[in-house]
Amino acid sequence: MKKFFSLALVFCLIVPCMVMLSACGHEHTFAETWTFNETHHWHAATCEHSDEKADYAEHVDANEDDICDTCNYGAKALVGAKAYTSLEAAITDAEAGSTVVVFDDVDLATAIEINKEITIDLNGKTLTVAEDTAGDGVFHVVTGGDLTINGDGVVDGVGNNKWNIVVFVEGGDLTINGGTYTNTGLTVDPEDTDADHFDVIYVKGGNVEINGGTFEGYTPAWLLNINDDLRATSTIEVKGGTFKGFNPANNAAEGVGTDFVAEGYTVVENNNVFTVVAE
Repeated sequence: MKKFFSLALVFCLIVPCMVMLSACGHEHTFAETWTFNETHHWHAATCEHSDEKADYAEHVDANEDDICDTCNYGAKALVGAKAYTSLEAAITDAEAGSTVVVFDDVDLATAIEINKEITIDLNGKTLTVAEDTAGDGVFHVVTGGDLTINGDGVVDGVGNNKWNIVVFVEGGDLTINGGTYTNTGLTVDPEDTDADHFDVIYVKGGNVEINGGTFEGYTPAWLLNINDDLRATSTIEVKGGTFKGFNPANNAAEGVGTDFVAEGYTVVENNNVFTVVAE
């Protein structure tokens, strides 16, 4: 009698699950990465049943560092498995040669100075400097600095200053492999003597290599610019990327015919958009 009762109980527990699976018609699949809001996190469905959620739970912050212990909600950047509440702190703390992953959109107070070898993975996020008054860009790469930027994402140099540079290289090295670099949204002061000159990538000593990415500026003629007094110690080499309203093989701002495109590469133009590709 007890055996019959146990089997009946198991049958009653299993059948409803089988019915649910049968009604669904397939097994749900979920993303490996976390989705979250201000209070909860979960794994979002990757199948057609987009409302399904796996592992739905409230955030947990046992160490009280304002970052969820499970999904890293509250973090702005990651270095390996360690999460940080600010991108500046992550870059400062990272050892030379490390990769810093941007985990959330960040509006920086001013440019982050890069004085060591570091890789930034934009990870689809947006970096801005909306209230910056110094005008040294989003990243300022100084002597000893070696910055590589990977991944999709936006780096926007529009700030509360007269230059609105996106990335300022001053003695260091910069490699760009992806991302969008822009200062198109700025508001120009009519009394600004430089109102027709806003650099996106500005080099004042140092080396820049561009292998990918999209570049667009309020003044397209100045997407890539080398300081006149330091041309002998500055280089820009373009091996990829898309440039809106600017031909890197004929940079008139540096002098008509100035060619930043590397040997073995060429420029394809379409409706005033210039893309650098291998020959």
